[in-house]
Amino acid sequence: MLFLFFSILFLAGIAVLALFFIFKFFKMKNFFLSVSAKIFFIGFLILIFLIPISSIQNSIRERKWRNRDAKNEVAEKWGGAQKIFGPILIFPAEKKIFETTFENEKKITREKISFEKIFVLPENLQIDTKIFSEIRARGIFEVPLFRSESKISGKFLHENLKKFLEKNPNLKISEKPILSFGFSDATGIEKNPEIFLNDEKIELFSGSKNNFWDTGIHAEIDDFENLENFAIEIFLRGHEKFSAIPAGKNTILNLKSDFPTPSFSGKFLPKNHQISENGFSAEWEIPHFSRSFPQIFLNSAAENIFREIKNSDFGVELFLPVDFYQKNERAIKYAILFIFLTFGIFFVFEILQKLKIHPIQYLSVGAALCIFFLLFLALSEHVGFLLAYFSAAGATIFLISAYCAAILKNLKNAFFVAGFLFLLYFYLFFLLQMTDFAFIFGAIFLFLILSLFMFLTRKIDWYKISFSEKK
Repeated sequence: MLFLFFSILFLAGIAVLALFFIFKFFKMKNFFLSVSAKIFFIGFLILIFLIPISSIQNSIRERKWRNRDAKNEVAEKWGGAQKIFGPILIFPAEKKIFETTFENEKKITREKISFEKIFVLPENLQIDTKIFSEIRARGIFEVPLFRSESKISGKFLHENLKKFLEKNPNLKISEKPILSFGFSDATGIEKNPEIFLNDEKIELFSGSKNNFWDTGIHAEIDDFENLENFAIEIFLRGHEKFSAIPAGKNTILNLKSDFPTPSFSGKFLPKNHQISENGFSAEWEIPHFSRSFPQIFLNSAAENIFREIKNSDFGVELFLPVDFYQKNERAIKYAILFIFLTFGIFFVFEILQKLKIHPIQYLSVGAALCIFFLLFLALSEHVGFLLAYFSAAGATIFLISAYCAAILKNLKNAFFVAGFLFLLYFYLFFLLQMTDFAFIFGAIFLFLILSLFMFLTRKIDWYKISFSEKK
């Protein structure tokens, strides 16, 4: 990437010199010394700088993807984002279907049997979860991981299934029901889960057996009619996100963690939450009227229901507050503006103080402005946003100011450029801290810059001005 960056600048320098000698060769000296030529060269250089800026943008995306790849690599071995679902009861059933056909002009009705599954969700569902977080490093990248301890309890109502069968007389339960509990990533199972029915521990098997949630556990139920309550204890490792599905007619999730900067996510926000430096606690209570899927449904008519269930999760993300890649992406959007405004200051110096600044000198200053964004990206991965920004900005301001002291032939002018760049970088820092009002402040800043330029050049006769060479 650095090779490409400097190659582009080198080729841009060659192009500028080639244009200069072309003008000389064709004896277009007067045009070369005109304001039009200067504006042409400045515009040409600004367009050239779109290429290295695009290269830096690609580098930001590449580093961001590498960060995500590092997190995914850790998650594959530790456990990914964990989403829990259930428990639910699955009843294998037979469904009578009557088909009518005509044979020899006689109406014949035949009875066929199809196999169905009846899914029954719990009446009440209480989930109490504790999350213990830890930050691990993969190279230079930080990966937020967690261990969760969940106790899940509730009950099923036999009357709900009885009413459903009364409304569907063609259905008949054919086998013992299965109690199914699903979660996202089996790699994260830290201890063997346990299920208690009516306070008695039962044998578990791997696999959810619920057709649309592959990963999980299940148990066979011998006596559903006398099932009063259930309790599940499960210990999961995960990465970044923990969430639950509101499977109960009334679902309550109590979540506690030592992680200080949570981001509540999903379809529902907590009704109560507290966040401190020592962690957070949150409570959700989701009635079934807030969902778009029923308590009992058939497998044959459940394609849309399955989709709604998977998209109804809610929970928390372990959010690392310093997202320097996002701020780098926002900062690089202002690169062309920085170059344009700095070149504009040099152009005003040339007009008002009769100075001559060569296009190669413009090119050098533009390269320094671009390298700021490269430094900002490289440093932010190691020392964080704040120190990286001010270190890169300070180094860039010092470099350009020292260079200007030579090319502008005046320390006063160099200090003016330093002050202008300081305000420019301070303004960018101010914008990066804002979200809702960044656009309006950006528009106001551009209006003020345009007003300043119009004020400084209000008395200039642009038809008479030229950059005549000194004898």
